[in-house]
Amino acid sequence: ALSSAPRGGQGSGDEQRSARHTRSLASSLSATPPRMAAAVGALTSPTWAAHGGDAALAGRAKACISQRGPRRSHRSYTRADRLLRHAATITPRCSLEQPLRPAERQADAKTTATRSRGPLRRLETVDDIAEALAGSVHPTALSSFHAFYSSVLGGVVTDPRFFSVPIDDHMVHRGHAVFDTFLLTDGQLYEVGPHLQRLMRSAHAAGIDLSQWSEDRLRDTILHTVAASGLRNGQIRCWLSVGPGNFGVAAAGCTGTSFYVMVSQAPPKPASWTTPRVEGDSEEKKRGCKMITSTIPLKPGMFATLKSTNYLPNALNAQEAADTGADVGLWIDPATNSVAEGSNMNVVFVLPHPSGEGLALKAPPFDNILQGCTLSRLLALLRADENKGHLAALGVKDVSVGPINANDAKELAQEIIVTSTFAGVRAVTEWDGQAVGDGYQGAVACFIQQLITDDYRNPDVLTPVPYLNAR
Repeated sequence: ALSSAPRGGQGSGDEQRSARHTRSLASSLSATPPRMAAAVGALTSPTWAAHGGDAALAGRAKACISQRGPRRSHRSYTRADRLLRHAATITPRCSLEQPLRPAERQADAKTTATRSRGPLRRLETVDDIAEALAGSVHPTALSSFHAFYSSVLGGVVTDPRFFSVPIDDHMVHRGHAVFDTFLLTDGQLYEVGPHLQRLMRSAHAAGIDLSQWSEDRLRDTILHTVAASGLRNGQIRCWLSVGPGNFGVAAAGCTGTSFYVMVSQAPPKPASWTTPRVEGDSEEKKRGCKMITSTIPLKPGMFATLKSTNYLPNALNAQEAADTGADVGLWIDPATNSVAEGSNMNVVFVLPHPSGEGLALKAPPFDNILQGCTLSRLLALLRADENKGHLAALGVKDVSVGPINANDAKELAQEIIVTSTFAGVRAVTEWDGQAVGDGYQGAVACFIQQLITDDYRNPDVLTPVPYLNAR
């Protein structure tokens, strides 16, 4: 299709514009024609087929790419773009991520080096800007980012080149914004109500005007953005900001509250993901994840209890854990030596019961930490009558929320469990190099994981997405 598109002065004005658009669409899939060829070739590769590739899908994409003529190639690339994106959501390792041959890799490196060394380029036309944006899109965006709503644009975008936020939005340069997350499972959103209510509580605490953004409007915007993505399993993130308007510190002069929604594919689950242990499990799976005590200062209470975009402490906490080979960084309140929370997760302990008989499941109070929606839902499920018998069979006599001394927790914990919207439930089996319990995922963690997994199919806490082509 690229070779058939007229260049230079050939063809009519319409044909030349169509040709430029065609090349721009091609660039949105990959920075170079060899990458495009690799992506198309992957559709019929044995590897892709082995991972569940659809032969009909492959045939349709190849037919689109092989169409000729500048006017038809525009539509062809649009269709092929969608098909290749869909292929990437099925098996990203063998679609847009195909390795280049040495010569192609050298050509890519030379192009990148030239761009970085040369003088600043002025992007003066829409075509120049579109071409630059196309070349800047990274592979993860192409394969995993599916839809973006912007109240500034007033609509939904499905091309990752245009997933953008104004630089003068105070969310960008002042962090004056709040956010929340939602889990998309089998075409339905899990626990929409609690997440939206937390988002709105955070917005009120941050002084963000919600006069134009009711809970119903926020919900409808999120649902229709997900519908536009076509994704049925994934992750949703949304942000409320005081909006764009200037580079001041205060919100005075901002044009009004901005709202953004991002729909993306979930990354692969880690090997330490907690599931019921079965015969033949790997050592890594049975051992769960590692936790360290973070040295990063704990957020002050007000800023810890609202979910704002001021996440530098959280980011440093997570980076510190990663740098030491751990999965979780745990904050301890230095004033009381009490357990607080992780970088983006809550923590639960299985401790000896105060009576000396049996076990107690205990979580820290939410006074100076973020109240996690997953943990709140989990506590409600564990306290339900139908689950008390299962807990009793595991030796758990009590489920409570209260202060937990860090020294006691490290010495006495039989199990440690972390929870979050996207990670779900994970068992911690090592804390600061010391084994938790027997060093393997415990029965309580596995039971809780199954409890949450079953709840993902509970119609009482699910909101269907209004897909346009719903069957």
